Amino acid sequence: MFLKKIGTILFAIALLIHFNACENKNTTELFWHITECKDPWWIENVDQTSMVYRNLMRDYLLTNNIMVEDYFLVQNAEADPDSCTGCGCKTTFRIRAIFLNEDVADAIALGFTEE
Repeated sequence: MFLKKIGTILFAIALLIHFNACENKNTTELFWHITECKDPWWIENVDQTSMVYRNLMRDYLLTNNIMVEDYFLVQNAEADPDSCTGCGCKTTFRIRAIFLNEDVADAIALGFTEE
């Protein structure tokens, strides 16, 4: 019984430390609206919804000395009208990326947005 209480207490302490560490990170969420083929890391025949495509984005940022903490694909973006067929037309997908605050200005300069 005593060991069970100690285990519970240690688990609770570990959770507090974990959430406190996450809370103390100075990060900002930014978005990239995926286009048909105009993204700087775009490569023909790579599915824009794949992890490969998102990793290409990460590598592009690293070559620009920007560290991305995490990144996800979200499908909640408003696409350009069906009549838009050019390379720069927006799809319904966006990349949601988490940046350290110190890299936010550089990421925005490359085209990331706050919404």
